[in-house]
Amino acid sequence: MQRQAALYSQQMAEVQEGLNAMQMKLKNDEAWMRERLKARIQELWARVESVIKLEEDKVRAKLEEERKVREEEEEKRKTDELMRRLAEEKKKQEEEERKKKEEEERREKEEQKKKEEEEQKRRADEETAKADKLKAEEEGRKQVGLTTADEDWRDARGNLAVSSQALNRRRNLTSSTATEVRGHEGGEVRSVSQSRVGKMASTDHTQDRATHK
Repeated sequence: MQRQAALYSQQMAEVQEGLNAMQMKLKNDEAWMRERLKARIQELWARVESVIKLEEDKVRAKLEEERKVREEEEEKRKTDELMRRLAEEKKKQEEEERKKKEEEERREKEEQKKKEEEEQKRRADEETAKADKLKAEEEGRKQVGLTTADEDWRDARGNLAVSSQALNRRRNLTSSTATEVRGHEGGEVRSVSQSRVGKMASTDHTQDRATHK
């Protein structure tokens, strides 16, 4: 019995030792599996995060590009709007300047026309007043038997014109006579020239008397 008990104890010890060894191996295997799983999970998460980051970068780049496009379009819209307003303002200013210039020209023309009309009226009034005065003077002179100032002026101008014509004819005749005397010798030429001078002088004297009458 004792031998059987000892054998049983020895066998139990061996079984326990085998179990302990198996448990240790299982623990080691479990720990190794845990580490492998952890590393695998970390690797998978790293890949996932890398893919997510890559997609996020793509989305971020796309959003940035869209933002730049929107900003450029907005800037272009603002620039176009500003240019349109400036063009409208310039056109409006040019139109106002054109209307102002036309108004100034119209006002200047009206003022000039008014001045001309006033000047014409003034001259007409002066002419009328002068004519009335001359008419009154003429009637007054006629009543006392005298000539008017205009009549005296016309007579004086007529006498002056006749006297000038006579003087010019005498000068021309004298020059012609001197030429004939130098060109020809003899008393016959002198006699003819003197006869022409005498006739011309007689004619001028007759015209002067007729003009004074």
